[in-house]
Amino acid sequence: MSFCPTFPPELEREIFEICALSQPILIPKLMLVVQRVKDWVEPLLYRTMAMDYIPQDRGRPNYSVDALLSAIRAKPPAFFPCAVRHLAFPFRVASSGETRSPAEIILGVCTGIENLSMLDIPEALIPLVRSLPLKHLYAECGPLLSTLSTLPPTHTFFSRLTHLEVDFGYDDSDGEVDLDNTCVALIALP
Repeated sequence: MSFCPTFPPELEREIFEICALSQPILIPKLMLVVQRVKDWVEPLLYRTMAMDYIPQDRGRPNYSVDALLSAIRAKPPAFFPCAVRHLAFPFRVASSGETRSPAEIILGVCTGIENLSMLDIPEALIPLVRSLPLKHLYAECGPLLSTLSTLPPTHTFFSRLTHLEVDFGYDDSDGEVDLDNTCVALIALP
């Protein structure tokens, strides 16, 4: 007679989620265990995404823009807003022939992003970035910060933002940005 231990589903889920979060590179293998485990850990696969440039030795899967766009087309619309929380883009995101840029598609679908690192934020993406529930933003001093400096300190963008890291780059010829107004809004944060 064989003894097969069974755990309550809540405990089983907790065990698999802890395993997935401690070793994200194992998530694809964990997804093969059984369907319920796949349902639990697959969102964790997309929780933290560094596009195209994170080394494999960090224990995280590599993501390409094309692979993410493919996954966005394959998954139900409600999946990515709940799954992606941390996103880092490369300096430039190449076009994939879509009518909208890949960055615009990704930011339009992944509406739950709390931490965003995106140095090159073109004007077209600013409304999408402003609508995200961001807590942390790492951005280049450019169009985004010019736009942020025009927002009132009571704007909802500032109500959630707790960390703003600005890269001024090496070239000061991009124009002046009114950081005083932006900093006033950040100082007013709770």
